Amino acid sequence: MKRIFTVFFVLSAIVVKGQTDFSLTFHSKSSAGRKVFLASFYGERISPVDSLFADKNGIVTFHFPVTKASGMYRYIEDKNNHSDFIFNKENIEFKIEYDNFSQPLNVLSSEENKIFYNYLRDDESFRKRIDLLMPLLDYYPSDDPFYRQIRKQSIFLQQEWSEKFSDYLTRNHGTYAARLIRIKHVPNYDLSLPELDKKFKFREDFFKDISFTDTALIRSNIYPTKIIDFLSLYANPKFEQKKLEQEFIKAVDIFFATVPMEPKVNDFVLTYLVGGFEKFKFEDVLVHISAKYLSSLQCHDDNVKKSLASRIEAYEKMAVGKTAPEFQLKMEDGSVASRATIKSKYCLMVFWASWCPHCTQMIPEVSKLASGIKASDLQVITLSLDTSATAFHNFMNSKLGGLLNYCDFQGWEGKPMVDFHVYATPTMFLLDEQSKIISKPLTVSDLTEALQELGLLKQ
Repeated sequence: MKRIFTVFFVLSAIVVKGQTDFSLTFHSKSSAGRKVFLASFYGERISPVDSLFADKNGIVTFHFPVTKASGMYRYIEDKNNHSDFIFNKENIEFKIEYDNFSQPLNVLSSEENKIFYNYLRDDESFRKRIDLLMPLLDYYPSDDPFYRQIRKQSIFLQQEWSEKFSDYLTRNHGTYAARLIRIKHVPNYDLSLPELDKKFKFREDFFKDISFTDTALIRSNIYPTKIIDFLSLYANPKFEQKKLEQEFIKAVDIFFATVPMEPKVNDFVLTYLVGGFEKFKFEDVLVHISAKYLSSLQCHDDNVKKSLASRIEAYEKMAVGKTAPEFQLKMEDGSVASRATIKSKYCLMVFWASWCPHCTQMIPEVSKLASGIKASDLQVITLSLDTSATAFHNFMNSKLGGLLNYCDFQGWEGKPMVDFHVYATPTMFLLDEQSKIISKPLTVSDLTEALQELGLLKQ
């Protein structure tokens, strides 16, 4: 039988030694005797605020001081069960009946959360109805009288929702919820347009009447969510990486040209974009951001600014076509490997770690791939970021053979890791005889394709 839990949140003002504090009380049978957590948002980053054990009845109370910043917070029962809410210094009471924490809150007391969750429900209702009409507008014969009814209804629904949205903002002006809603809202567009025109129009109007000037919203995930939704309009799973990067560069330029930003938010957005594109190794996008937008970074923390600048600068230095740093790697047998001592026409450097699951899956595949290529054509060097000799040797002994394997057990601080500006594992560099970087494969599939283009593997 599906379990349904009844949950109560109570956030009430209490007086402690003359100072008004706020408390969040959570009632959940599923929390009984368990450790539960509160966390705050800073963009997509979630940071623990407090943790307590719920009592035998599943009741736990967290105290919020009056100095606690307004923003989005998260109650976490476990990795699958959590609920997000707005805290803006008011009395709050939530009641939820669910078997999944992703369901919206039922707010009994809290103007902020009533506004926000009522908006989410209204928006979901509108999206469900409009999504049913869209296929008919796309495929139903436009010369049929029924088509005109469909179009009329779609226009009516959009106008109705626009009026509701305006009413939300007018009636709730100044609330944290209304500020979230303004950014979150998706503009209307002509649903009867051809698919391609519809997409272009949606892109064009995506940030209509929106500004990123509210620094308090950094303490929520609304800015990253909006950016990701916009970037997704330029993504296509059929695109190769280069084409995808070109589209994202276009999207980044449109975003910065369209959206007014407060300096602190601008810094936040730049840092977020760099981290995101860095994660997926979209280096062309990173170099573009560096050249065009990094000068606008106004971060007051010099360490953060220098770190961000150096990370982007690293991608410029290690781009395809650049010359790789010189290296001299002392192997376990006492021999020294450098590009000069390696007589193979091409050299593949693979940075990895035994604690990286993608690495441990990829390294044997790279080894197998290299075994089918003459040693005079390709030499593979693996450079481990392991700090544990046991972990390193256990993996090497069980999985690999025939490669040059290096580990100085210095982790990210190892000299080749620093020289090659390695920020993620796995990372690969394919070098020619002059140490020029000719490819930076992300996957074994990318590597296979690069080796085929060089004639080292059959197509």
